[in-house]
Amino acid sequence: MEETNLKRPCTAVIGVGSLGQHHVKVLKSLDNNELVGISDIDESRGRQIADKFGVKYYKDYRELLSLVDAVSIVVSTPAHYEVAKFFLENGVHTLIEKPITTTVEEAKKLISIARKNNCLVQVGHIERFNPAVMKLKEVVNNPMYIEIDRLGPFSKRSLEVGVVLDLMIHDIDIILSLVPNRILRMDAIGVPVFTPYEDIANVRLTFDNYSLADLSASRVTPDGQRKLRIYQPEGYITLNYENQEIYAYQMIEEEESNSGEKKRELVFNTYQVLPGEPLRLELKHFINCVINNLTPEVSGEHGRNALEIALEITNKIKENWEKTLKRPFS
Repeated sequence: MEETNLKRPCTAVIGVGSLGQHHVKVLKSLDNNELVGISDIDESRGRQIADKFGVKYYKDYRELLSLVDAVSIVVSTPAHYEVAKFFLENGVHTLIEKPITTTVEEAKKLISIARKNNCLVQVGHIERFNPAVMKLKEVVNNPMYIEIDRLGPFSKRSLEVGVVLDLMIHDIDIILSLVPNRILRMDAIGVPVFTPYEDIANVRLTFDNYSLADLSASRVTPDGQRKLRIYQPEGYITLNYENQEIYAYQMIEEEESNSGEKKRELVFNTYQVLPGEPLRLELKHFINCVINNLTPEVSGEHGRNALEIALEITNKIKENWEKTLKRPFS
């Protein structure tokens, strides 16, 4: 990318539904940017949010082009490609909510357009900015078995995709950041409950170093749970996404002063995590990357890689369903 002299870039939020309005709130509160407007296809909602946060509403997002240096795109997933393409082709840096697009081909095209126009793309895998996940990098060294549960109650948001693209993709992205090896095998099952797509899914990924990852995701579970567990040589780590806590059991070897013999002991550690709001950290990082011409922590390539695995999983779920039950999925 070319060097930028932006000190306080002008920003806008495209799409101000249940999640987008939080982007508006955070960007409005950050002093490293100037939020100049918002856009939403629902004019009533758009004007309501604009009035609430004291910004200007634009019915057509294209009207914002001459006013912005960077945008946060929080429209429905099928519209990600069209909206992001418009801004990237016109030299505007973009943050795109996850999943980056609906197809891998679309993701590749956006990445290519961004490179051509010296723009950065950040993908909204917000859990990467969970302070506990950020701390996890200091603790994990050789994960051999990863277990993740992301379970929650049914809501009316993101019903245009299944639970894999809605929720599990967060954990896919995290696993890909922790395990650099190639996926050797994928086993997946899923069931539609309240929608035409899988609302609950379980996946096992086997990597070519024979480490394993078991992922469970549900958007039809009354009692929510978001936890990650990692087993590695000489240790066990557990992370609570919601409480932003990490603790671990580690086997250590110490030499006794009297006998000189070595003894092994299981030690419990609680890691100190500085609490923080993931969305605020994510958006602050995005603006900082725009100002200082940095590569985002979660780039377009990361978003593409997570999407590719998520789509393979959804296809595997559909294939297994139809093969076993001898009828179309949903």
